[in-house]
Amino acid sequence: MSEGDPREGTLLGERYRIGERIASGGMGAVHRAVQVALDRDVAVKFLHNWMAFDIRARRRFEVEAQAMAKLRHPHCAQVLDFGLDGETPYLVMELVEGETLGEILRAGPVSPARAAAIGRQALSALAHAHELGITHRDIKPDNLIIGEATAVGDHARILDFGIARLKEDGGALTAGRAIGTPKYMAPEQATGEATDARTDLYSMGIVLYEMVAGEPPFAADETVELLRMHREAPPPRIADKAPGVHVSPELEAVLARALAKAPDDRFEDARAFAGALGACPESAVSGPVYAAPRPPTGASAPHAAAGGGAVAYERPLTDE
Repeated sequence: MSEGDPREGTLLGERYRIGERIASGGMGAVHRAVQVALDRDVAVKFLHNWMAFDIRARRRFEVEAQAMAKLRHPHCAQVLDFGLDGETPYLVMELVEGETLGEILRAGPVSPARAAAIGRQALSALAHAHELGITHRDIKPDNLIIGEATAVGDHARILDFGIARLKEDGGALTAGRAIGTPKYMAPEQATGEATDARTDLYSMGIVLYEMVAGEPPFAADETVELLRMHREAPPPRIADKAPGVHVSPELEAVLARALAKAPDDRFEDARAFAGALGACPESAVSGPVYAAPRPPTGASAPHAAAGGGAVAYERPLTDE
């Protein structure tokens, strides 16, 4: 039991035995737990206690639960239950084992073939979410967990719909705010303008770029400058950013279109993006795609994750 964590060892709703905390973010903390009746490992995400009486925070948490409850896809984490622990909302999810893509990339870039395979899986999940009227709005490496399917290789799943936008919500919870993670923000997201499915495609383009190049296309010490680059600076070609990495002209073109400043200039939807990625020579590589070295044993041990609901950057679009 972790010292000072009162939830560990308790029985939630007479159904879930709460274990160790495995993640924590801006909106909530995630614990490993056991569904007692079925002897099944699950993950339980609690809204932070200090946010439990914040109407906006509670509504966002409910939106996350509603979004995840709609999803039925092999590359999305599955929600199992939702309830209240006193005044604190909680969300029960399947426990997804693996490493986050962020952890993998901290050891260096992956092969273009592996990047294409992970990208296509994530895009298939986004296509499913978008068809249900759900925009994720925080696609980044730390919200993709990579497990391994027997004899198949990587199995990617999208986590953390903590700032998702549901079509019926209309974006009222975040109107006029730049919300998300600056390194992966689409230009329209950075200025608090209306977002839609194409916002996720831009973020996925940044993630795909980072998988191949080893770093995102834009970097700056100041958040304001980073957001300006998303709005105005053309993304460098992989050949210029990482000259030691060979990618096909087709993949360069896919990345350029995904990272277009105007949503109308990007792929029309996630299926089109996945299709274009699938047509690249990198996607034709057969067999295992673990060409890039994986972290050495003990350097980054696989762990259970279910998303911490982190909101890395949020500010009103005023000087207040």
